Amino acid sequence: MPPIKIASRWLKDVERRLEDREWIACADFTVADIMMACVLRSIRKTDLMEPFPRVKAYYERCLARPAWQRTLSLYAERLGVSVDDIRAVRLSGRPSCCSGKPVSHNIQSSPCWIR
Repeated sequence: MPPIKIASRWLKDVERRLEDREWIACADFTVADIMMACVLRSIRKTDLMEPFPRVKAYYERCLARPAWQRTLSLYAERLGVSVDDIRAVRLSGRPSCCSGKPVSHNIQSSPCWIR
């Protein structure tokens, strides 16, 4: 099965899971939501979430959490860039930090989870 079909099938299941709930595992925000938001971050610059409004809204709720915003701000400060600079980074193919090779700490090679 092509990767896009697999992703769409998976996102359809997540969409259904979010039908009557705000968070993925239970009524409260949990580590499951942190993990899910990190997965969704990897596809945020694609159109894969477009057909799934609950998934998109869920992702936005996760990113809007104060702790996520503080983490992003502290990371931007450490890099000497703005949060908007980090958000503007476009992924082209597989991020270098996922290749298993050591990378320098600059905005183009920052960890996948923060992009």
